[in-house]
Amino acid sequence: MEPKPPGLLSRFFGGKRRHAKRAAEARDSFDVRHEAWRSRCVAVDSENEVREENWRHAHAKWMEKVERNRLENIEREKAHRENLRHDSDYADAVIQEALTALEWPRETLIAHRVDAANHTIWIDLDLPEIEDLPQRVASLASSGKKLTVKAKPQKTLRMEYARHVHGIALRIATTVAAAVPWTEMIVVSGYSQRLDTATGVIRDDYLLSVMFTRSGLQEIDYTALERVDPIEAVAAFENRRRMTTTGIFKPVEPFAPAAS
Repeated sequence: MEPKPPGLLSRFFGGKRRHAKRAAEARDSFDVRHEAWRSRCVAVDSENEVREENWRHAHAKWMEKVERNRLENIEREKAHRENLRHDSDYADAVIQEALTALEWPRETLIAHRVDAANHTIWIDLDLPEIEDLPQRVASLASSGKKLTVKAKPQKTLRMEYARHVHGIALRIATTVAAAVPWTEMIVVSGYSQRLDTATGVIRDDYLLSVMFTRSGLQEIDYTALERVDPIEAVAAFENRRRMTTTGIFKPVEPFAPAAS
C-alpha cells in the first residue's frame, strides 16, 4: 500500500519528493514480498505434488498387499477345508483346539473321535456332578435388612443340573459343527460318577446320549439363545435319556459306532 499523498503545506517543503520516494520504496517492498509469496506458492505446489505422488505410491502398495492377503486367505481357507475333508489327523487337531478353547464354570472333560468316512464326530463327555453346583440360595428378608441363606429345594437343584448338562451337550455339538464343515452328525454322550447303593462303588453312569444333526442345529436361532431351553432343544434330536419331570436321571446305554 502506497503512503497517503502529501498535504498542501507539505508540498512547499519537499513533501512531494519524500512522498514519491516512500511510494517507490513501498512498491519495491511489495514487489519483493509478492515475489517471495509466488516463490512460496510454487514451492508448496511442488511439495504437494511430491506428497501426492508418495501417497499414490504407498496406497498402490497397500492395495497390492490387501489383494495379496485376500488371495492368500482364500488359498489358506481352501487348504484348510481340503485338509479337514481328507486328513483325519488334521480334523482331529482342529476339533481338539476348538474344544480346548471352551471355558466351563465347572470341570468338564471331553474326549472325541473322528469318523470321516461317515461324516460323524463322536464325543464322550465327563459331566460335572450335581454336587458341584451351588447348593444354597440367598434371598433378602422382607424387612430388607437381613440376608437369608438356605438350601435349594431338591427339585430346583436337579432341574438346574439338568439344564446345565443339556446345555453342555448342545454347546459342544454346535462348536464341533462350526469347526468341521463336513460333519453331518455329532454324537454327544455324557456320563457322571455316581454311587451304586447296591455295591457301594462309584461308577460311570451315562445320563444322556444325543445324535445332533447339522440340519437340526441350523434350525436354532443363535441370535436369541436366551429363548432356547437346552432340555427341549436336545429333545428335538434322536436321544437316549431317562429323565423324570423332576430332573432325576436314570442310566442309559449310549449310542456307539457300528462294529467294523
